[in-house]
Amino acid sequence: MNIMKGKRGTLNIKKSIKIIFGIIILVFLALIILYSIKSGKYKKTDETQQLKSRVSQEIYFLDDYLISIANSLNNINLENYTIKAETIISQSDKKEGSSSEEEKESQGKSSEGSSSENQNSDKQTENAKSYELKPSDILTNERTADWNSAKIAIERLYPTWSTIAIDLYKLNVDNTIIQEFGKNLDLLTTSIQEENKTTTLTSISKLYSYLSNFGGYAFSNNLENSILRTKSNILNAYSIIENEEWDNIKNYLNQAENEYAKVMGSTNLKNEYNVNKSYLELKEFQSSVDTKNKDILYIKYKNLLDELNILNI
Repeated sequence: MNIMKGKRGTLNIKKSIKIIFGIIILVFLALIILYSIKSGKYKKTDETQQLKSRVSQEIYFLDDYLISIANSLNNINLENYTIKAETIISQSDKKEGSSSEEEKESQGKSSEGSSSENQNSDKQTENAKSYELKPSDILTNERTADWNSAKIAIERLYPTWSTIAIDLYKLNVDNTIIQEFGKNLDLLTTSIQEENKTTTLTSISKLYSYLSNFGGYAFSNNLENSILRTKSNILNAYSIIENEEWDNIKNYLNQAENEYAKVMGSTNLKNEYNVNKSYLELKEFQSSVDTKNKDILYIKYKNLLDELNILNI
């Protein structure tokens, strides 16, 4: 009888041990599954943050690129000096240019071999270029559009835009917005191709307005979008200065001020001095509209962009 009880006790102990081991194994498996799920989530979150960071930089690139094209249409450069290249005519070219018709006729009668030797001799000295720094101030430069630079810039934007568009799709940006940007890019290209300053500036302004839409998916700080919307309204105002649409210019600058007020009202400003100075430049731009002096407006526009570009929100 005692032997039977002993066997039963041993069996119960073994059974309990098996149950305990089974529970331990289940807990261990559950921990592994939970860890895998969390690791997957962390990995996905990390990849998303990297994508947002990359798209943010791409938006900043488009910001600078589009404004640079717009500025080139009025020969505005935010740098104080630009490098100008001038061709130095070689002595051989000068001789060719000063030769008379009689000399040309005489050369025509000479033998073919002699003519070939003379040409080689004349071409020995090639044209060279000299470079110098010239002020880029508004009052010292004509507002002549640099169409060649604009055409090169817009054509080279296409492959870059394709890369940016892929990242925007990955970030689940509204497909319609991405496609509309592409269509408006084509319209801008057509305007530049036709060398139509009015429609080109309007198209650039339209294209720029999409940047804050992209930023809504990428930026962690809403103030960055406020800056983009502020600059978008400033660009709208700039685009119609030549058309002398004074009332519309005022309206756009008022909208810019309303948007910039969100930046002014932030309590987490890294560079309060530059924020305040940008606001002052914006008010200066607004007050200068009544002068109806385009040069003054361009000066105020240039100074305002200079300040906004160095903001660190």
